[in-house]
Amino acid sequence: MATTKLRPLTVAPLRVQPAYADRDAVRRTILDHAPYPMMSAGAGCGELMQSAPLEPWFRTTWAAGANPLDESIQALIDDPRFIEGAGNLFGAKVIKICVDCKPYGYTADEMRLFIAEAAKAGLKVAGHVQTNAGALRAIEAGIWSIEHSNALDDNTHKLMAQKGIWRVGTETPLTDYHTGLTPEARQRYERQEAGMKNAYSNKVKMAFSTDADYYIPGMTRGQVVIDFLKSWKDADIPAKEILKIMTVNGYLVSDIYDKRGPIKVGMPADLIAVNANPLENIDTLRDVRSVMKDGVIFKKDGLMTPEKFFHSGPIPPAAWRRN
Repeated sequence: MATTKLRPLTVAPLRVQPAYADRDAVRRTILDHAPYPMMSAGAGCGELMQSAPLEPWFRTTWAAGANPLDESIQALIDDPRFIEGAGNLFGAKVIKICVDCKPYGYTADEMRLFIAEAAKAGLKVAGHVQTNAGALRAIEAGIWSIEHSNALDDNTHKLMAQKGIWRVGTETPLTDYHTGLTPEARQRYERQEAGMKNAYSNKVKMAFSTDADYYIPGMTRGQVVIDFLKSWKDADIPAKEILKIMTVNGYLVSDIYDKRGPIKVGMPADLIAVNANPLENIDTLRDVRSVMKDGVIFKKDGLMTPEKFFHSGPIPPAAWRRN
């Protein structure tokens, strides 16, 4: 396998030849150019978008290698069955489709085909949803999770609860630094909070999520993300439930609960320490004092231990995972 120098990059959409029968050869070609774990940031019928190695120390998107991908994989497969090949190619557990964010929304039957083909490879299908009609079609098809919540209402929440469909709402907090505090922003926020309360009262499975694709000067990514706690608190969801939604539910909706999440012998040691009881005050999560990742201490007594992850390569080799 080639050894290459890491460099930040946005990878062009990856396209897989319909006639390219040797999937293992495709995998080898890609991994020779990007010899690190792969992540799929989104996918729709005929497209696998923004695929790049996942650099585990920073949990950010990178690309490795200076050479373009082989010409043989630069073609479009316009068939829902691409999911089994392309999704499984990257070790994904959940594939995301754009249900209704194009001029042609997918029908329930088309989504059933996505779901059936994905299931053959042990994958789940999440749906990016923008309209109520799209949400209803996705629910009818048996989607695993619905991403974004603007189009959801009491009816869709009841149906989601009946079918056990996850709600990944990306609920942005009302702030002066991003949304602004205009009457329009406040009205949008009130609708969002009413939707969260409705979902919770209907016992819909919910996961903590953000759509924070923005930079706020003076704030770290962690500070931006943890500020999403405001949305959950303003929806009057108890601290105990918020903590479960932020931890256990995240592993469950990602379909990796058998590999990460539970605190028990044989599982990765991913732990944080805080000064107070988050079951009583969820905002104590804003001040994490210690962090252990895979049994390695990254932060201790409020101070970072950067020598553990500021390095030039995978040391030891087992630090880099493909699953």
